Amino acid sequence: MQLKNENLAVVKPEAKRWGTLTIFNLWANAAQSLAGYTLAATLFLGPNTNAWLVLAGIAIAAILIIILLNLIGEPSVKCGIPFPVLARASMGIRGANVPALLRGSVAIFWYGAQTWFAAHAMSLLLREWWPQAVGGQWLAMDRIDWASLVLVSLFQALLFFKGINTIRWFINLAAPCVYGVMLALLWMLVVRSDRQFSFAVATFFDRSIASWGDGLVQLIKVTGTMLALYAPIILSYGDFARFCKNVSVMRRGNWLGITINMTGFAIIVLFTTIAAQSVFHQNLANPTDIVQKLGNLELSLIAAVVFFTATAGINVVANFVAPVNDISNLLPKYLGFRRAALITLFLAFLISALWPAVIKQIGLVAFVNWMGVFLAPAYGVILSHYYLVEKRQMDVGQLYYSESDGRYYYFCGWNPRALLTLLGTCIVITMLAFFLPRGLMAGVDWLLAAAAACVVYWSVAKRS
Repeated sequence: MQLKNENLAVVKPEAKRWGTLTIFNLWANAAQSLAGYTLAATLFLGPNTNAWLVLAGIAIAAILIIILLNLIGEPSVKCGIPFPVLARASMGIRGANVPALLRGSVAIFWYGAQTWFAAHAMSLLLREWWPQAVGGQWLAMDRIDWASLVLVSLFQALLFFKGINTIRWFINLAAPCVYGVMLALLWMLVVRSDRQFSFAVATFFDRSIASWGDGLVQLIKVTGTMLALYAPIILSYGDFARFCKNVSVMRRGNWLGITINMTGFAIIVLFTTIAAQSVFHQNLANPTDIVQKLGNLELSLIAAVVFFTATAGINVVANFVAPVNDISNLLPKYLGFRRAALITLFLAFLISALWPAVIKQIGLVAFVNWMGVFLAPAYGVILSHYYLVEKRQMDVGQLYYSESDGRYYYFCGWNPRALLTLLGTCIVITMLAFFLPRGLMAGVDWLLAAAAACVVYWSVAKRS
């Protein structure tokens, strides 16, 4: 049984080129994605929402995300291994396919969804250049939408096939460009709003809260929502953290990147949302809608390119690398880098094509979000095994050893204790969802499931 190929092999020291700046810009791209902007704007626009509480919730979420990233990133940086290989230590050389396939399915889904969002941004650009092409609706998309989708899909594929160093260069370029466009957009809105902007800002920050209890619930919801947004990339972090020069660089990049970008970009989103409301007297949560309403051709063209690049950059890193590694881990001998990537691209394109007409209409998003929660116990088990059971002393060579006397062979390649912990925690967290408000559980359920799995697995493993 072959357990190694170019995707899954240990990263050599000379290939570890990611520094603090790259990690910082990675998190800038994550915050700047269209999904990230829209979610933050939606939080600020919520009924009876106090802006101070939202900003506090985002800051708390940032601290929690940093801790989670540092914990899952350390073994991958030290050992130079991707997530599916790391999972072998706790789940077994075959059992690792369970969390890997689950993670891969969620990632492919969101890769397709984010590709559609990036294509929507690109369609703004094409509509300015090619207005006569509007028409020819099929699956709720016209000719420009389809052309945008194909272009974005090809661009992302090219970016991935160029390799990790090209991705590193791309995210370093995209991050500052997005900030420049966002600040220009904010300035134009503030100028147009005249004096209404300052009054609107005061309104957002002075909204009264009924009670301390209501304020606490609001704070938990905001924190949980931001955790839910970053949950998929947290588990995937090892896939690219392994290219960091060392653990210190990774931690420094996480602290600076998450704190500055999550809170800083949230403030820009807040003021942009307030300014847009002052100018257009509408609640606009999507920046592309704001740009369209401004009617500035030059800004529309620049914004379309920049929003597209920001979303494409983080999409490749967060949602494409992961399923390629996961699919490759199924049959390392036959599914190398290119085959796994082509399978991922095909499945993701189907999701993108069906997104507006089918997937949005049948509620699959909530189902996939719930699948993502099931990844939390895997996170807990993996960390428990690395930090508490093996005390950070993992045998990397044994992770690629398939014989029955191997350290991570367990029972026919499966670790029953880890897999039963995974299953049991998923059942419990599902039952809890029926008794607690879903809004309160969003994101928090991820933390609860991870912590519970960590404790349960440790208590079971230390007895063996």
